[in-house]
Amino acid sequence: MVIIRTSVARSMQNVGHWKMLLSHHPPCEQFKNHTFGLFSLQFCIGCFIGYPSMIFAIVLSYFFATYSVLRADILFFLGLGMLSFQLLSLSPITEIKILKIFQKAFIGFGAGLILHSAYLLINASIIVKIFLLMAISVGGYIPLQVLHMKKSKEVCNQCKDKWNSALCPTDMCFADAPDKINK
Repeated sequence: MVIIRTSVARSMQNVGHWKMLLSHHPPCEQFKNHTFGLFSLQFCIGCFIGYPSMIFAIVLSYFFATYSVLRADILFFLGLGMLSFQLLSLSPITEIKILKIFQKAFIGFGAGLILHSAYLLINASIIVKIFLLMAISVGGYIPLQVLHMKKSKEVCNQCKDKWNSALCPTDMCFADAPDKINK
């Protein structure tokens, strides 16, 4: 019984090492609208709402295209419209958690529609299609990550607790390094 408890305790300690995979946002008040809690863990809204929405959209659009409910070009433009919800991140409206959740669901769903419809619309071999879809994915992912890092850095730079290791986990802080580290 002691061995099992020790093993569970070690597993729970290791949770801290991979928490960054679940939520790549600092665990502080300034980022509380970027995460949601489940089983005493914090999850990134964008990742854990967006990616499943994307997968769901790919599956759903497969059936739409297969049974001729919607043409691939219509799915593509519908996906672009949904993906444009990313522009809401330029305003403070997405600081309202429920709106952020819906935004990330729309973005993920739109990305899934774009990927699947692009696959259907590209008239090429499977290898070329996969290569082009990877290029589309990376081309779409990079601007999202740049926006994420830019906004996170702005939030951390404005925080009064930045680089205070008692209040801000310094390994998760996006703020500019303090002057003493730069020298």
